[in-house]
Amino acid sequence: MKSTNLSDRIIDYIVNLTLEELRIITIMTIAKHFRISKMHLIQIFKKQKCITPGKFLVREKMYRAASLMEKEREITVKEVSAKFGFSTSDYFIRVFKKHFGMPPCRYRDLRTKNGKKIAYKPNVPIGLAVEEKHLAYNHE
Repeated sequence: MKSTNLSDRIIDYIVNLTLEELRIITIMTIAKHFRISKMHLIQIFKKQKCITPGKFLVREKMYRAASLMEKEREITVKEVSAKFGFSTSDYFIRVFKKHFGMPPCRYRDLRTKNGKKIAYKPNVPIGLAVEEKHLAYNHE
């Protein structure tokens, strides 16, 4: 069943982007895709999901970057930061650390210690839960 909620459709659009598309996507590009203004997109999304679309994009990049580092153990942080469109690896490390509470290399080491995946919960605001492929925001 397709969702008619605009913010849910935006989330579906973002989580289904290819890595290359995610690397270059902007809020303006998303707004154009849905034929709405950038400000309307931001207002609707924030009202319905309690997060800005820009922060959601960063969160999606961080989840995918973490997943990539777990799968490809030999990939460097510099390569990961470039794949996700960050201007420098230092900036990527700061954003990653803010999101997961530790730098990317430490995260990878903890998550794949001795070849076994270890459960870890990122810094996710209260009310957020992972549902299927994307985040669903609970307002209860």
